[in-house]
Amino acid sequence: MDTRSRSLAKSITWRIVSIIVLVAVAYFITGDVKTTTGITVLFQTILAVLYYLHERMWGKVFWGKSERITDENTVTGPESAI
Repeated sequence: MDTRSRSLAKSITWRIVSIIVLVAVAYFITGDVKTTTGITVLFQTILAVLYYLHERMWGKVFWGKSERITDENTVTGPESAI
């Protein structure tokens, strides 16, 4: 599972890409810098929080993972119980 700081870093870098795309599209549609800024700030704030929470929740789901290594000698996860 990713650490909280890694999940946060991934969220921030993805938001940067998303911000660039949203600014371009919003400005193309509105032609107004003030409206584009408002749309971008609101939308990106909401999406950053939702993405972070989504990553944290998926980090707790073991489906699709074959194993989870907790230290050099211990393997845990659904398959290790067999």
